[in-house]
Amino acid sequence: MTPQLALLRLIHCLFALFCFAAFVNFIAIPTWDTIDYTFFEQPQAQVLEDLSTMQQMRIRAMELFTASWFFSLGAAIGSYLNVVAYRVPMGKTVFANDSSCPICNSRIKSLDNIPIIGWVRLKGQCRSCGNPISIRYPIVELFCATIFLLLYIVEVLTGADNIPHSKSYFYRGAIWIVWYTKWDVIGFYAYHCLLLCSLLTFTLFAFDGNRTPFYAFAVAAAIGFIPSIIWPYLLPVPVIPEQWEGIITFPNYITPIIGGIVGAGLGILIRSVITHAMGNTNSRDIHYSLALTGMFLGWQAAFTIACVAFLILIVSDALSKLFPVCAKAFSNCACLGATLLLLCFWAKYDNLIYDAAVNSIIHS
Repeated sequence: MTPQLALLRLIHCLFALFCFAAFVNFIAIPTWDTIDYTFFEQPQAQVLEDLSTMQQMRIRAMELFTASWFFSLGAAIGSYLNVVAYRVPMGKTVFANDSSCPICNSRIKSLDNIPIIGWVRLKGQCRSCGNPISIRYPIVELFCATIFLLLYIVEVLTGADNIPHSKSYFYRGAIWIVWYTKWDVIGFYAYHCLLLCSLLTFTLFAFDGNRTPFYAFAVAAAIGFIPSIIWPYLLPVPVIPEQWEGIITFPNYITPIIGGIVGAGLGILIRSVITHAMGNTNSRDIHYSLALTGMFLGWQAAFTIACVAFLILIVSDALSKLFPVCAKAFSNCACLGATLLLLCFWAKYDNLIYDAAVNSIIHS
């Protein structure tokens, strides 16, 4: 079975699963809720909204549409990141020119350029010359779409409950957070999506055997630095514990700077250890990724991500012999995976580890 045929079958299965989930979500469940509320006795303490089946269907359809929109947004941005990873190392612009076949240079039509779907419609081949189009393009688009959807579930639907020291919302979900817009939650989501997209781009650079250009890092760092100055709430964990802020005070711009310095230092340290102790030279740009996480999330998060990424790199060193093609991107993949993992459990980790450590130091 060719990779193109395997991906086609996977997409068909996912579409069938999506249709089944849609049926269950806004037809089967609302219908059962109506039957249950009408014919069965309800607990007295339970507060129920008197919604008809059609009203419940409309709400669930809106929730499904919202999730699909964020997924589609991620796929579209993933398509653009493919362009960035291909053109930047070659010194080409990433804004003006239309997408074209890398073999015959013929322009790709708009309908053929729809993320994931376009590749499936073409069956992985250029419409003009018939040469195969790399399966990497839909994989990156699907991966980026999955990241956006996962972060939407973890961060938006919960009202940023995964963010330490963030405002708590009683009403959550797509209706109350997105459509009755809570801009602080949307700000967190957009800010962290920018970070993850930057890390994914660095990974694509490495996968192609290219170094991350310094100006690409500088642009990503500026994108992380400027919003954190305008909206300080985007960096919820202060440089020093809140208990010490009366003694030492730092301006807002110090937090991302210290985070970037700590992240870069940890990246250089990990690169040295991996290179000299393990003979692995594929972690040469890890300091860029960790510096970026420090600027976007703070030095505490950079330290945690560095530790997790280092453990992943130790394990992946053995895997690199089995997958030599992917070996050069393992360090950036490790940072991307560790960052996504931290964002999913950031508040719980911060309460469990960081706050506990600070309290033990203060009371010792």
